[in-house]
Amino acid sequence: MKITFWLIMFLLSGLVSCSQFTQPTVTQNGNYLSNDDKSLPPLSELAESEPSPEPTLPYPGKSIDQVFPILFERSRTNEEEIDSEKYSFKIDRYAIQFDQLTPISITTGTKMLSKFNARSKGEYSSTLAGKSKLLGANSNEIWVVATGPGAVCCTNYWIFDISNPNPRLIFRSEDYGMFRNPMEVFDADGDGRYELVQFDSAFRYFMDDCGSCSPEPRAIFKYDKKLGKYIPAKNIQQDFVKTYFRESEKWILESFEKLKNFEQNDETETQEYLTLKQDYRRGFLNHIVDTFYLGNNRKAWAMFEKYYIGFNEKREVRAEIKNRLRHSKFYQALRRSP
Repeated sequence: MKITFWLIMFLLSGLVSCSQFTQPTVTQNGNYLSNDDKSLPPLSELAESEPSPEPTLPYPGKSIDQVFPILFERSRTNEEEIDSEKYSFKIDRYAIQFDQLTPISITTGTKMLSKFNARSKGEYSSTLAGKSKLLGANSNEIWVVATGPGAVCCTNYWIFDISNPNPRLIFRSEDYGMFRNPMEVFDADGDGRYELVQFDSAFRYFMDDCGSCSPEPRAIFKYDKKLGKYIPAKNIQQDFVKTYFRESEKWILESFEKLKNFEQNDETETQEYLTLKQDYRRGFLNHIVDTFYLGNNRKAWAMFEKYYIGFNEKREVRAEIKNRLRHSKFYQALRRSP
């Protein structure tokens, strides 16, 4: 089966559905189908106009709630009621205390064992919780996610190790930035411990482009036994991402040559050239930013300098990339990682 560019870029940029924890589908031609896409006509109209719709490919990534199901969920259906409500939910012997959809603490009886230290109290729109075995078959963790603040951001995760009597915080996504979409999990090296994937919004609206058109790189976290927590990890990718990453690099090299040929033949006003240039600009930036988020700084800059083609001056784009990287909490932590 031929892998098209937009399928590649969809999978690499993490453009999963903005609707709550719903996994998307991708057509064989690389078209993204979202359950909340209001631009699509009704299914009845699609059936009339396309009696034989093209097959769709399921998105290969697995979110944490697909692997370790949700045990508790609550959303802002009645703002006035939720804003004044405190409640708790038990997982095993532990009670998770909430206030205004904000996770507050983990307790047993009247004893407080650990705090969440959420940064946006009262601004979250929903909360979910579950139990996992991220650190191996004999481990037990509680994972909690609070969505918001904002319409498109964020999904804020906390993970506590409850394998011992005193719960221990081993991951808090708010320490590393503002992330979108469900967290994905996978075992990169077969050691029985899951790596974590979040989608960083640090490049959203890059150079005034639309939000969904901007880079949304995968931020990978790996458990560090010495530190006893998840930390940013370099050069780790899901298997399907490795495949599409190679394909996207091949597409960039081929498209670069096509664009150069257009320019040499003075065909820069043709629709074919302009369409390819727009696709190339977005796909190229996605790939470059993903390369930075793998920790491969030299390769990213070398590729940028050699293959950049876009609608803005190279120096302007270079400066904006540096600015976004400088303000990315994940990237700055990644640079300090071993």
